[in-house]
Amino acid sequence: MLSNYFTLVQIARCIHQQCAGTRISELYSQNKQQLCISIESHPAQTVIVSCEASGNFLYLREGNYRARKNSVDLFPAARGKKIQNVLCVQNDRVVRVEMEDNLTLECEMFASRANVILWKQENGGTVAVAVDAFMKKKEIVGTHRPVGERQEIPAYGLLVKNEDLFLDTVRAIGGETVFSSLKKTIAVLGSTLVKEILLRAEVLPSTPLSLVTDRELKRIYRETAKIVAAVNSPVAEGQARIYYEGQSPLCFSLIPLRTFEQSTHESFANVSAAIQRFVSTVRASSTFTNNKEQVSTWLEKEEKKAAQTLQKISSESTEHDRAGEYEIFGKLLMAHLHELRKGMKSIELQETLSSPHGRTLTIPLEPALP
Repeated sequence: MLSNYFTLVQIARCIHQQCAGTRISELYSQNKQQLCISIESHPAQTVIVSCEASGNFLYLREGNYRARKNSVDLFPAARGKKIQNVLCVQNDRVVRVEMEDNLTLECEMFASRANVILWKQENGGTVAVAVDAFMKKKEIVGTHRPVGERQEIPAYGLLVKNEDLFLDTVRAIGGETVFSSLKKTIAVLGSTLVKEILLRAEVLPSTPLSLVTDRELKRIYRETAKIVAAVNSPVAEGQARIYYEGQSPLCFSLIPLRTFEQSTHESFANVSAAIQRFVSTVRASSTFTNNKEQVSTWLEKEEKKAAQTLQKISSESTEHDRAGEYEIFGKLLMAHLHELRKGMKSIELQETLSSPHGRTLTIPLEPALP
């Protein structure tokens, strides 16, 4: 849920509260697909934006941790600009940092298409021109787009305030299951919150939409309205938590989830601290898992090599024992040549070479030999 719409709404509020009115001192990158925005404040703060396809996230941390080497300056036009407003675009996973001189830095959290683009408004604020970009710069710089007015009430806001509209919309979308239908109806919810809503409404996610009754849909509507109010409320800022399975993080959430009520969790005073903790814990867990896999692979190879060596030693030992046995067979046969006949498959002879009362040995013979 790091790039979930409601998470971005909360993190945008957090950054706005602490950074509005301050200036950007520098923008740089020292890790692959990660942008750092340093803020001139006391103490200094840094906005971290990750555009990795496997992990889009954005959070604010205290301090400036720029490395002395292997970092590159970016977005020179935004340096020294005062931040006027930070917000999440309605119904979209885009965090917008509005600055003086009609400049806007937009952090687009679109998984593999994630990017950060610097726009400048022109023609009296009716057109925005892309003047810089974090990735795919050649493709993006110079593109234009009209500047439209923001909606006062987001689409999901209309649905959670009108039960009949909600029910009609879910039925009209007509997904195969109630899970897919609800996810399409209010796309900003995401999978985790949709599962939580259905759990609270006591409706199985795999239930075909055609089998869901109006009574069940009304329960889903009520739980949806509650969830949206909870994650969209400023109160959610103090409810952010991480759920764990053992030491491994399972889920980041803005609110308590019944889906993970059997799991241990860690609560945080603000969403930014929770995101930072989740990211670092996931990386540490991933590093531990990778190291564990490498050690396990090495141990498996060594175990295989040891088994092969043991098998070889055992085989050589067996061959050595047989060589001694064959030598005894040969000596006994030479001593009893007169007893051998063509067609015999075996012969029993007493081993008298080592002692006068030795064991009786059955020696296999080749019947075809004369």
